[in-house]
Amino acid sequence: DKITALRSMDGRLIIFKERSILYISGSGPAQDGSNDDFSEPLSITTDAGCIDQRSVVLTPDGLMFKSDKGIYLLSRNLTVSYIGAPVELWNVNTITSATLMEKVNEIRFSTLEGQTLVYNYYSKAWSWFENMPLIGACMFNGAYTAISGLNVINESNADKKMLGAFIG
Repeated sequence: DKITALRSMDGRLIIFKERSILYISGSGPAQDGSNDDFSEPLSITTDAGCIDQRSVVLTPDGLMFKSDKGIYLLSRNLTVSYIGAPVELWNVNTITSATLMEKVNEIRFSTLEGQTLVYNYYSKAWSWFENMPLIGACMFNGAYTAISGLNVINESNADKKMLGAFIG
């Protein structure tokens, strides 16, 4: 069971493996190496792990990630719940990025296969875009920006539509 991703959340280091999740807490050693108070890795009770580091994203509710069973949430109180049932159809897709969009309360999971899975953490509802295979995406200058083939696609802040521009 190899380590697949590392993320910090609320002063803890979360260690994702393919079939398990662990965490370490503490503030670590002083600059001179003394007073190391890191805990031993502690196991989080779950039957899921993370299979893709690109799927891990910190949200107001905790860390979302893709397991071999679908998309899960590791809450801030370290409980794990399956929240991806409405988008199970695309569990086989390759996630290329997971992006937090705070202004619109969304998490977007882009995929190589063309679906972008969208979770609204305010309404706890899923939606998706289709026919847009993305190599990756992120927030850039306050706008959702993605790469599809040789195109950089910027979402317009005015109308929330994706606009493409060719890169030479």
